[in-house]
Amino acid sequence: MKARVGKFLALLLMAALLVGLVACKSGETKDTTPEKVDREVAIIVKGIDSDFWQTVIAGAMKAGEDFGVTVKSFGPPTEGDLDQQVTILEDVISKNPDAIVIASTSKEATVPAIEKAFDGGMPIVLIDGGIESDKYTTFLATDNEVAGGRAAEEMVRQLEKLDKPLSGEVCVISAMAGVQSLTARNDGFKNKLKELAPDLEIVDTRYSEGDIMKAVQIAEDMLTAYPDVVAFFADNNQCGDALAQIIKERGLKDDIVAIAFDADDVAIEALKEGHLKGIVVQDPYGMGYMGVEAALKTLDGEKLEKYVDTGSLVATVENMEEQKVKDLLYPPVK
Repeated sequence: MKARVGKFLALLLMAALLVGLVACKSGETKDTTPEKVDREVAIIVKGIDSDFWQTVIAGAMKAGEDFGVTVKSFGPPTEGDLDQQVTILEDVISKNPDAIVIASTSKEATVPAIEKAFDGGMPIVLIDGGIESDKYTTFLATDNEVAGGRAAEEMVRQLEKLDKPLSGEVCVISAMAGVQSLTARNDGFKNKLKELAPDLEIVDTRYSEGDIMKAVQIAEDMLTAYPDVVAFFADNNQCGDALAQIIKERGLKDDIVAIAFDADDVAIEALKEGHLKGIVVQDPYGMGYMGVEAALKTLDGEKLEKYVDTGSLVATVENMEEQKVKDLLYPPVK
């Protein structure tokens, strides 16, 4: 009798096990939700000492927060540290993030490392500055030739507004030679100025090498060397800040039309006071945000356009309270 009961219980236990297995296979009790994969995107900027690049980083960090991924930022102290940016890039690649967003200062120096990473399957999103290679995923940037042309248009408009003749000497203060974005920016400015006012002559272009104190000295030296100069173009925010400082110190806001590129707190105040007559503004916050977003879309298998224009406009004392202008003058980081 005991043997029969034991055999019966064994059969019941086996049946219960079979029912459990069938239930698992049918999906009735098994959790099939995929585990979340933590992605890491690295963003490398040209120099961390600039409000412009801090705004780019802020946009990238917000994208990381919105999309639930880790974003780590890197960059040399100043835009003049070309070799250090290459070293940083190589070090970041060695740590194997899921994707890299980079604003390459040099169009050539970063190419070997970028091509190696891209050939290895890593998405590479370029922002702000291009490179001498097609081995990247997408390029998000201002159309700098168009934006430079806008600077020339505003210079002419401001000279006409002050009833000044469209003739005389023009000086350019540039952050650095050989940088793709700055070269395009200055070419656009020079070409449009020649088209609109051929009697305005660009007599000198000098480079600050990403050093704001050097930019201040350049502005001083140019005003001494060209006492009859009628207008200046400064092709980044630090050069613009330096130029505005010297114009203010010398009391020349009614004599010189100064047009700058990129806005920070100093430049905005100079615009309000009239030491700068116009600022070409980009969308650095959006550039950082869209850079991370593009990297994630690529990781998800989406095909992206090779180039996307992130836009620009000219801010003046007349339009700086318009919403579309305020959005670029005062991004969320400020």
